[in-house]
Amino acid sequence: MKPVTIRNAGLFLAVLLLAACAPNPPKTPEETVLARSKAKWEAIFAKDYARAYQYLSPGFRELYSEEAWARRVERQPVKWLSADVLSAECTGRVCKVKVDLQIRVKPRVPGVPPVEVPAPITENWLLAEDGQWYYVPKR
Repeated sequence: MKPVTIRNAGLFLAVLLLAACAPNPPKTPEETVLARSKAKWEAIFAKDYARAYQYLSPGFRELYSEEAWARRVERQPVKWLSADVLSAECTGRVCKVKVDLQIRVKPRVPGVPPVEVPAPITENWLLAEDGQWYYVPKR
């Protein structure tokens, strides 16, 4: 058996480093959109509206400033309590993401307490020209 030399050890370390730096296999559109949807909801629950705003489609961002959107989220009569991002189905440049929300609704009737209910939704995500997936909110 040959003794280990500094040169051989250095070569071995270089090969290990290259292997560690190898790019990950590309994610499917479904994997990418699921991760982005989860990140968007995490930002919303953390009240990091600047980060959550970056997931909104460029067209939506042209219509609403970050501040206007954040005010809209804060002032809505529904409070989002949790979001479970379940699945995504993608066709071409469009993905539909199923999300189970748990929400608290504050009735507009005086004396009626808020109610917590499940609210399953389907989010629409679009692949933009920049190669990134964006959430397209309903108005």
